[in-house]
Amino acid sequence: MSEPEILGPGEIYEEPRRRLGPLARMLAIGAITVGVVALAGVVWFAYQQGIRSGAEEAAPVISASEEPIKRVPADRGGLDVPHQDKLVFGRLAPGQIQEPVERLLPPPEEPAERAPSPVAEAAPEVTPAPPAEIFEQMAAAPPAKPVGEPPAAVAPPPPSPPPPAVTAPPPAPPVVVAKPPAPPPAPPPAPPAAAAPAAAKPAAVANAADAWRIQLASVSSRESALAEWDRMKKRNTDLLGPLDLNVQSVKLDRGTFFRIQAGPLTGRAAASSLCGKLKSRNQDCLIVAP
Repeated sequence: MSEPEILGPGEIYEEPRRRLGPLARMLAIGAITVGVVALAGVVWFAYQQGIRSGAEEAAPVISASEEPIKRVPADRGGLDVPHQDKLVFGRLAPGQIQEPVERLLPPPEEPAERAPSPVAEAAPEVTPAPPAEIFEQMAAAPPAKPVGEPPAAVAPPPPSPPPPAVTAPPPAPPVVVAKPPAPPPAPPPAPPAAAAPAAAKPAAVANAADAWRIQLASVSSRESALAEWDRMKKRNTDLLGPLDLNVQSVKLDRGTFFRIQAGPLTGRAAASSLCGKLKSRNQDCLIVAP
């Protein structure tokens, strides 16, 4: 058997392409045109069908009726209630009776009509009476009432005509002033009591609680107050020697404190002078009023 023949690359030839004829081209173009027209017709038909079905299936619009909602029936019927024309039903109907309004405040004040003041009549001219008639009228006039109690309130009498003559009141009798009795003679002064011996302390005050004092310090215990007083008294023997110690306890937020006070003193001036001397020696001092 013979072996198959192998062709090389240069020996292979391509098959020539076949070209379409004019008739085939026209048929192809016509088929494409018919397809496009058919597709356009299908689209247009579907669009028209959609518009038509949408118009037919659209939601109905509800509009209000122009006719009246309620009408009075020709034959009303119902229960015929007698005596509807009686006034008693109208009087008992609620809302028709005017209820009195409660007034909490008093009614406003109304101005009272002012009575016309009587026109004063012109007084007739009075001719002065002779002196003899004046003395006779003074003698016949009743004595004046003593002024003791105020007269009771009496309604004013109607205006009376003026007196015919004006008489002067009689002169008052002279008043005799008695001389006051002489004062009794004053008793002779008592002899002065014997002077007591001068005490070592100048605190001559009747009540020690009502006297002035000075405050020198404030400590936390009574024992410290006594010790501090002894120390200050030794340093200022000439000033604090004649004074007594008074320890006053005071309760504060920080605890109980004991105030070192010395006294009694005769007054504020003495306390102020003593404090000034102690402060000159660098010793704190406060004035304590009684």
